[in-house]
Amino acid sequence: MHLWEWRPPPSSFRRWHRWAPAPGGPGQLQLDKAAQRLQEFAVPDELDGTAPRARRRAAFLVLWGSLNPVHAGHLTALEAAAEAVSAKAKGPVVAGFLAPSVDEEELENDQPSFAQRRHLCALACTDSDWIEACPWGRSSSSKVVRKIHKHLQERFSRVNGIAWEFEGWQIASADAALVLPLKRSSPRTVFVAHDESDRCLVRSYIAGCEQEKIARSVLVAMSRYPGVTSAEVRRLVSAREWDRLTERGWLAPAVLERLQTQAESAELERLRAKVEAQAAALVCRRAGADAAEAEAGLRDSTWRPGVALTGRAEADAVQADEAAAATLDDCPSELEVLQAVVEAGFSACSATVAWDLQLVGDVLVPSTAPGGPPGPSQPSASSAQPSTASGVQPSRAGRERPCSPAGARPPA
Repeated sequence: MHLWEWRPPPSSFRRWHRWAPAPGGPGQLQLDKAAQRLQEFAVPDELDGTAPRARRRAAFLVLWGSLNPVHAGHLTALEAAAEAVSAKAKGPVVAGFLAPSVDEEELENDQPSFAQRRHLCALACTDSDWIEACPWGRSSSSKVVRKIHKHLQERFSRVNGIAWEFEGWQIASADAALVLPLKRSSPRTVFVAHDESDRCLVRSYIAGCEQEKIARSVLVAMSRYPGVTSAEVRRLVSAREWDRLTERGWLAPAVLERLQTQAESAELERLRAKVEAQAAALVCRRAGADAAEAEAGLRDSTWRPGVALTGRAEADAVQADEAAAATLDDCPSELEVLQAVVEAGFSACSATVAWDLQLVGDVLVPSTAPGGPPGPSQPSASSAQPSTASGVQPSRAGRERPCSPAGARPPA
């Protein structure tokens, strides 16, 4: 390798330089909705046939934050801010963007990644004719506004003979007025107030701006969903209260369906892991308790995993097995089957599920189906013949254990 050959800079260098790729990953900004709205607004102002203005102004909005998850409060905040900007600015609002923030260095277990939040934002704005999801992850709202402004200015510098000038507005909550330092270089800001106290807070903040230019670049809009918060939505999602979320209308249907699917998949994986862990524990206990008997039972093809309820009568064992079988027969999905198995603790399961899992119960019980030879057993010292009246067979070590019910279903 020659000394003059170019090498990529280290990650520490790329992290602190502006030309480096964004942590959110590559992505193309969707501007089809903005192009459609520009076509609608690119009409002459005068109706007498005179030429329209050579240059016009258009605004776009950016709602930046964690958006975990995106809900109706975020979308209605964009709508309210668009009305405020349209009434105050000198041009129409042609686009709005949901911009999820970049991932932190260490994500919590239940915190979705940037890619997942961006996908939910894309689902949330599917039915909107002017809101899109931003594909980049940035650490501040001002960076997102500057980059979107650059893309809009490069692509739509002239539409139908009209030169457009774009101005970006960032959306923030009323609480941000206490900590957000506004400077001359800061993007225009729309504060969303949830109640009258928030409105008064923002107005006092605007009145306290020393520079008149900054005061003119700050607006206040009232929220249409003052009661919805991301924390409350996350609580309902964590509690699997899908009906309440649907009733309140806090989530878009596509977002709600996606979150429900993710929750069911995560629960299914958790139950599978728990079943595997319990099965492994049963194998260890069985191998350590009576390895020879387990080996003899597995060699005999007439043996199968069954239900073992030591200390119960045969009638109780049959009743528990039938109840578990009826419960599992009504389960329409694998998730509910695993939930029933985990809740039962492998104590009462149907023969079909027992055969599928291959590990149900603390011991292996020989089958008592008609015509089949019984499993290996030895009489105890006190009796030379096995007792059949109570349905109990003596084991190799002289311990009594219940037989499998004669009416149990054979494995499928």
